[in-house]
Amino acid sequence: AASAQMHSRMGYEFQAKNSEALGRFDKLGIKHRVFSDEIMSRAKEALLEVVDESSKNNKDFQRVWQSASSSLSKNRAWTDLGLKSYLNIR
Repeated sequence: AASAQMHSRMGYEFQAKNSEALGRFDKLGIKHRVFSDEIMSRAKEALLEVVDESSKNNKDFQRVWQSASSSLSKNRAWTDLGLKSYLNIR
């Protein structure tokens, strides 16, 4: 229970601090941009190359990566349906 509470609190603090930083950027006139699909695609390819190599050399890394990837995949649909929808209507 304590671990779940700490995890939740850390998530909210992370969101709050990022929101504050974004506000400071706005006041400084810093423009927000996102990377192009091409850059994001290449970054993902590079990431997967590193993951593949690291997984071959470190079975603990492979186990943790597979666990985290599986969890993210399972939660993506719920996040899109629940949290994303909630945030979009606010």
